Amino acid sequence: MSSEFLFIMSGLDKIYEWDLILLRLINVEWTSDWLNVIMLLVSDFGLFKWPLVVGGIGLLIWGKFKGRLFVFSLLWALLIGDAGINSNIKKTINRPRPHESVENINHVRREGWQLVVEPSKPRRVEKGRSMTSGHACNNVAIALLVTLIYGGWFRLIWLWAALVSYSRIYLGNHFPSDIIVSYFVAGFYTIGICYVAQFLWNKMGKWKWPQLYNKHQQLYKWRNLLVRS
Repeated sequence: MSSEFLFIMSGLDKIYEWDLILLRLINVEWTSDWLNVIMLLVSDFGLFKWPLVVGGIGLLIWGKFKGRLFVFSLLWALLIGDAGINSNIKKTINRPRPHESVENINHVRREGWQLVVEPSKPRRVEKGRSMTSGHACNNVAIALLVTLIYGGWFRLIWLWAALVSYSRIYLGNHFPSDIIVSYFVAGFYTIGICYVAQFLWNKMGKWKWPQLYNKHQQLYKWRNLLVRS
């Protein structure tokens, strides 16, 4: 074997070692009964699905230009990112979740209204869905779009994205490295969507909706990414 290959494998082993250390800290050491409940609620998309749908409809009706821009941008991010890119990454990497592949970590889940916390037992899975995290990617896409469109105090939404991401590790559903990769992946495709949308707006908005275009030439404010902007 070449020295370069051995160096890469050694680096990957080190990353996995740190991955397990951080996983066990979050999932086993830094836990409590009340955190189990909070993290399970934060991570349960079913609780937020209909409020998000109603909120999206409200933005389309009363959100004016920025609200409609946010909804349409997010729909494209979910379609291209979650249903497309993330799904294909999961299939290609096929990484089992921590509770499917690591022994004696906590698998926190809800069965009906009952909260269940039990030590994991590694088992064979046909479809590993750990890399990437859909929860992390979708919330990063939302936070990034809110930042680029609204800015200001709305950027506090990043705290929510971080909490959801943390909950996925806490519950035993994702490795820390899954979350880190998910942030980069979601940032990449969300920014890409914004650039394409701006390009099409510049091409079509000038002649199709000239008054609206003159008022909103820049769809996304990139300076909002700066902390002091």
